Amino acid sequence: MREQLLSGWILPILGVILLSGQQSTHAGGVGINLYGSFGPGGEAIPGENVSELLSHPSFPADPSVTSAQQGVSRLQGFLQFPVPFDEAGIADEYGSMAHGFLEVAQDGEYQFFVRGDNGVRLELSTDSNPANAETVARVPGAECCGPFVDDGIRSSEPISLSRGDQFYFRVIHKEATGGDFWQVGWTGPGMPEPEPIPIRFAQAFVEQSGDPIITSAPQPKEVTEREEVIFTVSVDALPPVEYQWLENGQPIDGANNSFLVIESASLNQDQSTFSVEVGPSDADKVTSDPVTLTVNRDTESPTISSVATQGNPQGVRVVFSEPVQESDALDPSNYSISDGITVERVSKVDERTVQLGTSTIGNEGVFSLTVNNVRDRADEPNTIAEGTKVEFLQTHGVITRRVFTDIGGGDLESLRSAEKFPGDPDLVTYPGLMETPPGFADNYGVQIVGTVTAPETGEY
Repeated sequence: MREQLLSGWILPILGVILLSGQQSTHAGGVGINLYGSFGPGGEAIPGENVSELLSHPSFPADPSVTSAQQGVSRLQGFLQFPVPFDEAGIADEYGSMAHGFLEVAQDGEYQFFVRGDNGVRLELSTDSNPANAETVARVPGAECCGPFVDDGIRSSEPISLSRGDQFYFRVIHKEATGGDFWQVGWTGPGMPEPEPIPIRFAQAFVEQSGDPIITSAPQPKEVTEREEVIFTVSVDALPPVEYQWLENGQPIDGANNSFLVIESASLNQDQSTFSVEVGPSDADKVTSDPVTLTVNRDTESPTISSVATQGNPQGVRVVFSEPVQESDALDPSNYSISDGITVERVSKVDERTVQLGTSTIGNEGVFSLTVNNVRDRADEPNTIAEGTKVEFLQTHGVITRRVFTDIGGGDLESLRSAEKFPGDPDLVTYPGLMETPPGFADNYGVQIVGTVTAPETGEY
């Protein structure tokens, strides 16, 4: 059943995920070979440890399945397998090997993480040379399906990486039976918590090629002002590959990746053209045809997406439909609440969200929030409709969750004896369920306080 699922569902939509050892593929994808009981004559490879794949005669030069055999195209999503990502997996007693090149959007220190089932090994080079690759993180064996863990085994030490450089990587995975998957994540500048690596930061490994050929050129884009724009390119070329993006024929400073991200398109960029020069570092480059970016004016007024107390008797969280002017959003006079509740202060949560500090909302029931004079961030700002009103519900019997960070130890006494407990929590939330999310953090304690109301008389 698993083998039928693989051939009938997974492989036709893999993207550029499978790569023959002698096959040239496109930068901007990632290659993976499958070893074991796939296809005619494929034999199972027992065991759950990566070493059992490394010692198998078929590894690495004789995979059971390659992209050339399947005719698949570019992988989308993240650096993970299978595709679509499914921790339940696709088969038993097989192995996989993915390799290519990573690049980063910013200079800085990065930490890498792996999770999977069964054994997984991540190797990373300090440059584009595969000979310099070393194991930086690994999953020892079956342990489906927890979050990324920073323990020095499943995580690397911090590694300094530079924008514009390319770093060879290889992921080796061994499956025994049951669930099977692997995923690679990282932290870095602007990413304090581990996140799966988007595939746009990976390029396929190319072992032979002639002159550089652009195989997937940048495409025209049309957006509304302040929206994000991403241009991408794929190229068949020997690594290391160099990139230089151009706007209206002029080089863009620091735009040296296989993708170009414009975080907030401006009206000044309307009808600008974008292209990219690309090719091996020691050879002539090729330049893509210019494509046009169309940026339309934002003419829509902001609205309110949600209003909720989350059980907080002295606070209301307001989420706008788009980023708004900070000075408007933080002005308490722009908000009023029914039943005599006063807005005493406003704090910023993010570009779209504010937290209103209020007088005590003592009664249970439905209240209404009225908002005025809040503008968006368009070049010609749009103002929220006058007297915009949204109702919200306040209930008694709230759950208060107090979080105390930097608490070592694994027993309750470690929390009870902490100086900050119970009166000085680092975080207070009002959840809808009496629980702490799995994988929330390390070295912390929680106190949950509230009341329980039985819906019926009886034994509980």
